[in-house]
Amino acid sequence: MRIPKPNFLIFLLLSAYFVTAVAAQKNDLTNADFKQLAGTAEEIPQMRLPNPADLGLKSKTAMLPILANRTVQKFEIPIENADDFKLMLLAPNGESWRIKLALPNANFFNLRQDGNLHGIERTESFYGLGDEQFPAEVFSFKGVASGVLRVEINTSESRSAGFLVVSSESPYRLYSYINTLETVRGNSVGLIASLFDNKNDAALAGNIRESSVRIETPNGEIVRIQMFDDGNHNDAAADDGIFGGAFVPTQAGKFVAQITAKGITPNGESFIRTGEHIVDVAA
Repeated sequence: MRIPKPNFLIFLLLSAYFVTAVAAQKNDLTNADFKQLAGTAEEIPQMRLPNPADLGLKSKTAMLPILANRTVQKFEIPIENADDFKLMLLAPNGESWRIKLALPNANFFNLRQDGNLHGIERTESFYGLGDEQFPAEVFSFKGVASGVLRVEINTSESRSAGFLVVSSESPYRLYSYINTLETVRGNSVGLIASLFDNKNDAALAGNIRESSVRIETPNGEIVRIQMFDDGNHNDAAADDGIFGGAFVPTQAGKFVAQITAKGITPNGESFIRTGEHIVDVAA
């Protein structure tokens, strides 16, 4: 499968979380909304709709949603590529979050106050998303042992939701896409994901061990579906490394889908990746 260049769906997703949403897509489409195309025989191929598989998203990160007004939210995060492993807290007014962290086989400590004692460098910055700038705290880990990082975040004193972003310079990326352009209420919408090596765009089989999708519907309901590599879930052949799942929207509007994939890289390191997509469903 050819992996296209990255796009800006992630910018749209974050704007949906942090910024007042713009007017929803028109959901009462009629024939008058569709344009009739004309041209020479040579021009017709250029007017065809793109292949959905070419419109996907590359991701080298995992974006873990943090909810506001919660006591303790717990995360277990595999440390991949320990020489350049980072955590980023991305939220407006996230300074009121209380954050504890435990390195592999160690006890918890206050990340902001005591991180420097454990070789963790903290910097403050702003993260640009489209025309918006959001405050970000970046924690860079140097010489940390491989294993599982445990994080606990308390947002009981904050009205701000946000993300805990996990990243490294690993060459292994998640590629995900929506398998149809006809996102209409009552039609099945498939989500596809695979791991690939960014050095040669080769899809990898056998490295994703589990994959799932979290879907937020227009009315705020959360739906979770499993993804499979069995040849029966829009995923091509069984055991080829391509995972698929599907849902049938029962209402029109904006759906936010987040794919999460976990597994083992060819280097033997545990990984987690997410891919975020906005699905505008017409009536």
